[in-house]
Amino acid sequence: MSEVIPQPYDDYRQALRDLWAVGPRSIVLMWKVSPVTIAIYFVVSIVTAVIPAGLTWMLKVIVDGAVEAAGAGETWHVLLGPICAVLGLWVG
Repeated sequence: MSEVIPQPYDDYRQALRDLWAVGPRSIVLMWKVSPVTIAIYFVVSIVTAVIPAGLTWMLKVIVDGAVEAAGAGETWHVLLGPICAVLGLWVG
């Protein structure tokens, strides 16, 4: 029995064109099969894409607050809110 082994694309642009041609039809098929599942998938994908940006921004807020607190002679309690937000995003 001979097996058909798929050959890798020599031209990656052709692979992207093929994916671009098949991608929308695949999404339409998935939407027809289960619209709720595909909607949940897209929402989860967007949320997981936003979390790293939120973490980065909150870490910037913490560093800025630490520098400002050190300069003004304040305590670390000022940073408790942003630190809890980072932990919440990280754990969640």
